[in-house]
Amino acid sequence: IEKKNILTFLAMRVDGLLIAVSKDTSNMDIFEKVKKTGTPLVFFDRSMPNAGFSSVGIDDYESARTLTDYLIQSGHSKIAHLAGNYTTDIGRARFHGFQDAMHNAGIGIENEWIVECGFSRSGGYDGAKKILAAAKLPEAIFAVNDRIAQGAYKAIREAGLSIPKDIGIVAFGHSEFADLLYPPLTIIDSPPNLLGQQALQLLLTEIDDLQQSKQKIVLETKLTINKSVKQG
Repeated sequence: IEKKNILTFLAMRVDGLLIAVSKDTSNMDIFEKVKKTGTPLVFFDRSMPNAGFSSVGIDDYESARTLTDYLIQSGHSKIAHLAGNYTTDIGRARFHGFQDAMHNAGIGIENEWIVECGFSRSGGYDGAKKILAAAKLPEAIFAVNDRIAQGAYKAIREAGLSIPKDIGIVAFGHSEFADLLYPPLTIIDSPPNLLGQQALQLLLTEIDDLQQSKQKIVLETKLTINKSVKQG
């Protein structure tokens, strides 16, 4: 679908493209085709880092370390990870940030507590059920995004457990959504409106000047502490 849509836009001779690649995108051929047409393209949120185009996003690796460090500083050492797809740069970066934070703190990682479950609510539900069925129960879960966390909330409650009394949870997300969950979810917050504004402004600049050098804009994130983690 992604390839078909891009080809359709190129046939329409659009002035530029804003693209957040799908979670399954791994082949760069379609982006090489875009490059040959000279059509300006800016990636936002999910990108192809070596495709030779500008991008706007966040530092997923450092933000994942921040979230994991928060759990550790809150007194937790038994931490599970509901991971995104490892085929995506987001999934890999967030996993590596979690992994390095754990290693730097001298904390071991239980393999049965690491579940690759994509980025959907249903994936979070199924992934959390696998973690809860493990021989040992973790003290907290780091979810790759807030939709995954939402699915995990459901699985945790169905297991008769309480958040955060029995198990805590944190995730990448947005404050508007985090506040809808109960208890409200502790998140790394990245403002989607600002991301969209920056991406469009960068694309307009490149449309006006086709010789504009490619840029990688990294937006700041904020740790928003709510009630989904108990202090140890």
